[in-house]
Amino acid sequence: MISRSFRPGLTVVLCLGLGSGSAVAEEADAEASDEAASRIEAALFPELSYDSDIGLGFGILGSVAKVRDGVHPWIWNIQAQGYVTLGKGQDGKVTVTYTNDYLDFDFPQLAGGKVRLRGRADFRRQINTPWYGIGNDTDADPDRADGGYHLVDHIYPGLRADALIQLPRGVAVVAGGRLMFNWINFYEGSLLEEQADELVGAGRHQTVQVQAGIILDNRDRELAPQRGVFAEFTLRGGAVLEDFQGYGGLNATLRGYQALIDDRLIVAGRAMADVLVGDPPFYELARFAGTRPDELWGSWGVRGIGMRRYAGKVRLMGNFELRGRLVTFNVLKRPLTIGALGFVDAGRVWAELKQRPDLDGTGLGIHVGGGFGLRLIWGDAFVVRGDFGWSEGSSGIYVDVGHIF
Repeated sequence: MISRSFRPGLTVVLCLGLGSGSAVAEEADAEASDEAASRIEAALFPELSYDSDIGLGFGILGSVAKVRDGVHPWIWNIQAQGYVTLGKGQDGKVTVTYTNDYLDFDFPQLAGGKVRLRGRADFRRQINTPWYGIGNDTDADPDRADGGYHLVDHIYPGLRADALIQLPRGVAVVAGGRLMFNWINFYEGSLLEEQADELVGAGRHQTVQVQAGIILDNRDRELAPQRGVFAEFTLRGGAVLEDFQGYGGLNATLRGYQALIDDRLIVAGRAMADVLVGDPPFYELARFAGTRPDELWGSWGVRGIGMRRYAGKVRLMGNFELRGRLVTFNVLKRPLTIGALGFVDAGRVWAELKQRPDLDGTGLGIHVGGGFGLRLIWGDAFVVRGDFGWSEGSSGIYVDVGHIF
């Protein structure tokens, strides 16, 4: 899922939902029983937000899933979003500052539940995407912040698909690929313009990437797990086509969950290591990969730190959450759970595999964020989250779909 990171502002999410059961013709008793237990769960969430930096944001988020009792996580699930924000551009005029439109699909019950196919088609553009340079010790220049010195206009539509083949004892193998188109438009006098000749992908280009790996998953449920472990190890390789530059990488991620106090309090944690080699495009230096790739800083990583704040070829991240279930009641014949949580996140990057104290500093260099959040878990296929995090003099409000892990 793609992240949206906000500094403190006002965010309102309105909820509408539809639910229906499924009907079947007269067939064998076993098949009729399975179909009778199936149902369609649909949700529609108009979104409205305001942020003093990026302006007024609005959009709509929808989800349709077919679920069946005893089948996890669902038979199929499709989500879509259209979202834009309006704010002042570099010329002072009101313009679209951020666009995030996507269509997700997930079919986990193919071949009798042994094959899962999932993917995404999306279009994203952010005219104020941050860039602070490479290394764990980069500085933000406050005297040039209003002139777009640390900003870049990045347009990046793409396609992504993965296939998982289920093996015994919760083990699966995964393989997939990604195609992304990139238009990098840097502002006159910006840091990216200064560094463009030294960076890969600082212009118009396309990237292709393939990855493969192995997964161990014994969680009791996927949407909001209370017990179990999810571990993955993936290798990837990619190329920037126009620059004839290639790169590779590995990702190792461990997530764990344990319920306390009659399942009303859950401890959840994630530890991740991600390493790149070769010549990756510069924006990949602030992202992590694996089966759920996203930004290292902000909504899906270390909350409270701005998007792409630190970049490097070696990345470590850890997240700890204490999740509480406050109350559950039915809405449109589906259970709606309201929950709250507290969290601590931490991350660190290294510019290269070798030591670079000129870019990374000489201290421990761990960046820590903390905060709290709310969760709405509706039915068997939908989670809405809202988090507030702060760190190192910055803060962020994040509204999105799904737990971050």
